[in-house]
Amino acid sequence: MAHPVDFRPMDANTEAIVCLAWARMLGLKDDALAGATDRRVEHVVPDSDSLSLVSLFGRSVLVGPEWALEGAEKYPDEELAAARTLMQIARDHRPRLIGAATLAFTDTYIKDAALESAVVTDDPAAVERLEKGCPPDDVAEVGLRDLAAKFVLLGEQDEVVAAAGYQPWQGILAHVGVLTSLSHRRRGHARVVSAVTLNDALDEGMIPLWRARSDNDRARRLADALGFIEAGTETIVGFG
Repeated sequence: MAHPVDFRPMDANTEAIVCLAWARMLGLKDDALAGATDRRVEHVVPDSDSLSLVSLFGRSVLVGPEWALEGAEKYPDEELAAARTLMQIARDHRPRLIGAATLAFTDTYIKDAALESAVVTDDPAAVERLEKGCPPDDVAEVGLRDLAAKFVLLGEQDEVVAAAGYQPWQGILAHVGVLTSLSHRRRGHARVVSAVTLNDALDEGMIPLWRARSDNDRARRLADALGFIEAGTETIVGFG
């Protein structure tokens, strides 16, 4: 069972930058999520084939076709964040769950002696070897080979043990993904290579974003250990 989202405060400047990035990704004006508000922002996309609710730092944005937004009017944000509610609204349009995730961010570098001795590579052959040692569902979810920046952690005798990377979003956020070989899990490798990755993203002037399925407690615990702060959720339902 997924543990509840326990939002913690973030630096005000970081929060503002994150809100700017999400406003742009959702097709809103840059200042649409600026300032404190308890009013839900609604964005009509007439030809959209999905309905999504993004909750971020206490602000909520509902995006979808007009009929879906009208159907959502009677529901509070807390209910809309549940996939079953969005599915109910779209019940006549063959709804399917695309994803329900928590959103976490960090603006803090990780200082760890283990990083000084970490050996990493971005060799595509190393990425391929790692993916062969992981469940297909994990490989597909992370999409490591398609990430703009990737770091493969090497163990003894250059054995591939884990990898992490990120994809820039709006040139502001760095969406982080992590993959660990089945035979090397629970040994701290994911934390080390994730730390290398988020430090690099911060060096590049981006704020690392950790987007984990709401029911993925293991991923959320790792994010917490890395200093990520859960700041919201994203729920998406597709049609047809």
